[in-house]
Amino acid sequence: MRSRTMLIVLTVLSLLLTGCSLLDSSERTEWSGRVGAEVQRVELGRAVVIFPKGVAPAGTRATVKVTSVEDAVPSSTVSLSPAVEITLEGDLQPAAPVQITVPLDEDGPGPSTVASQFLLFGSATGSDGTEQFLTGTYDQTSNTFSMTADHFSSFRILGIDVGKAMGEVRTAIMQGLGLEWPAPACTDKAVEVAGSKYEVTSYPEAHLCLSNDDGNLVITAHPAIGMPYLVTTAPKGRATTTPAEVSVSTSGIVVFAEALGLTGGDSVTGLFPGVSATLALDGAPEAVRIGFRQEPGLLLMVILARTLDVLGLTSIEALGNLQCLADVGGTNSSLADGLSGESVGAFAKAFFTCAGSVPGLSSLGKFLLAAIGTAPGLLVTSVIGIINEIAGTDRRSVDLLVTPPIRPANQALLNSVLPGDVCWTGDMGWSAKVPIQLVDGAGAAYESDGTFADVGIIGTEVLGWADLNADGRDEVVLALQCAGSPPETCCAGRSSNLLSVAVLTPASDNRLEKVAPTLMGGASGPGDEYGPADRQIIDAQLRGDTVITTESIIYPEHYTSDQVGGDPYGPVTVEYRLAGDGWRASRP
Repeated sequence: MRSRTMLIVLTVLSLLLTGCSLLDSSERTEWSGRVGAEVQRVELGRAVVIFPKGVAPAGTRATVKVTSVEDAVPSSTVSLSPAVEITLEGDLQPAAPVQITVPLDEDGPGPSTVASQFLLFGSATGSDGTEQFLTGTYDQTSNTFSMTADHFSSFRILGIDVGKAMGEVRTAIMQGLGLEWPAPACTDKAVEVAGSKYEVTSYPEAHLCLSNDDGNLVITAHPAIGMPYLVTTAPKGRATTTPAEVSVSTSGIVVFAEALGLTGGDSVTGLFPGVSATLALDGAPEAVRIGFRQEPGLLLMVILARTLDVLGLTSIEALGNLQCLADVGGTNSSLADGLSGESVGAFAKAFFTCAGSVPGLSSLGKFLLAAIGTAPGLLVTSVIGIINEIAGTDRRSVDLLVTPPIRPANQALLNSVLPGDVCWTGDMGWSAKVPIQLVDGAGAAYESDGTFADVGIIGTEVLGWADLNADGRDEVVLALQCAGSPPETCCAGRSSNLLSVAVLTPASDNRLEKVAPTLMGGASGPGDEYGPADRQIIDAQLRGDTVITTESIIYPEHYTSDQVGGDPYGPVTVEYRLAGDGWRASRP
């Protein structure tokens, strides 16, 4: 009997010294034993710790405990496992990496849910409260997560419910698409520019407004739903983006679109939720088309930015000054050939990696963004699903209804109101800021008190109509016999009346407006000590978009042929074409 008792005692001591236990491993929650000499595998239920040979000096005592955890977890994460605590005697740290397998809670999400919805990672909390985060692999069959650690502490598994987050993103975006922003009071109202009437009918995705800015047509598109668009016009206009509301998401999407090079150019702007697009065209074109195009990268950015918001990791606004946005922009081109797991994954990886470099981001935030940046299949699948669900017509165009001004008959032109300085070239002729009312082609400028304003028009000839300034519509060209006196008292010397060519466009109330400097002839050189010899127009014709004049020197008797490059009394022919704001002559 005594020998049997000694045998039991020796057996128990032997088991304790070798790290074994009389309890079944599935029931044990604590282990203590020696490590370092050989590979030591410790199993506590489904928790497994493998100490490699040389992890510590041979014979070093190690302990492993499996305990429940009730500590709070970081925002946007959930705790999915008990804690596995590992220590070495003397507070030693492992000399070689240790393989740790942590079981997930059996009363938590099922293995299939975890595999399809969660991004898992290990959390290692040291005795001083510092926390590290570890990547690893999930085994759906055993419902465990395995990772490698080179520093001992308390290990547990945390997770982000990416499936739930993407569901919230989908709901937010779909609700946003179903929300119609109210139309501004200016929506679908006609506007008149330089006599042409412009009308537009909005479509469901945008509210369109037209306005006249000092003789130039301006188109403003206001958002109607949450779909982002790039907006262009034909002919091209000067594009600007104007936030219609002040918010992080609004400013963020503007910054991101500019960083990707999608907007910010001369003729492309963005129509985003909370942001209106404005394009200013030159003059009053005869035809206008507005183009709306979905941009895959921009739509992806909206979804991924919303994901950041849902996960509470960082703000898209903070990405504005990061150089890494160029890398995100580089992946955008791969989306042009169509959305695929590879192209979306590359974009998402670049996006979240860039977000992970935001200054001030917590260590957990950096870790999670880096982990999400690996583009797990769930994220890519969800993104493509959302895009396919909301991306309908990716291109649309709207043509403005343009009613050009009724071209006045010649008789009406001979009885129109001419603008001020119509007989002034800028350095030649007669300057008067007041208009001139023509009556059968003649008239004079008078101040408001009835005094003569030093300019009169003896006669007027309509040379024709042509688009001289290339603004898409025709202008009328008039030959005016300008003088420094009223028609009834004209005229004195040779330079007291000069034939002038004016290019004008009809406006309201029978008025004409100047669209180019007035022509009164050139000058022949080199001339005398006073400079080149001024010429006057003796005849003018309109051929296409070119004004052709016959000119002669006003005082030919004062010059020799050497001074004017030929016979001072001989006429010269000059062709004038508008280029920019001035005339280009075929000869001096």
